[in-house]
Amino acid sequence: MNLINTRDTYPSPNVAQGLLVLEDGTILETLQRDPNPAGTYQLVPHTMKGGALDGLETWAMVNPDLGCFAYPNPDYVDPGGYPMRFGLCIHYGNWPQDSEGCIMVGAENSRNTVPPSPSIGASHGAFEHLDRELGGAGTTGHTITIAEPA
Repeated sequence: MNLINTRDTYPSPNVAQGLLVLEDGTILETLQRDPNPAGTYQLVPHTMKGGALDGLETWAMVNPDLGCFAYPNPDYVDPGGYPMRFGLCIHYGNWPQDSEGCIMVGAENSRNTVPPSPSIGASHGAFEHLDRELGGAGTTGHTITIAEPA
């Protein structure tokens, strides 16, 4: 399955909110702090380690050309502009500080709140829906394409 994540920076370049389109037509809200570069990433099975998400079975986003790996890669040499990042996953969460580089999914957004405050809601249910659509944690053969707005 190929997931498509379109995003915009809101309200700052360090936070991105967007939409994740699933093959069943479901559209989920996304939130990401310190967004990774636009491109297509392989989704590889990954177990979160440490913190509130310790033990969560999910997927890590991997694209060696963009410096993104599931785990540290001691052989990686930055070709210029893509410092190594690792452990960037898809998981639940509500606020930018709940993650660094990972994509959090939800069913609600806060784009229209006053004052603006980037957050998403109903995150656990949205993650469970995504997990079912992908066939459960541990499945392979999935990609996510992160696209900047046109």
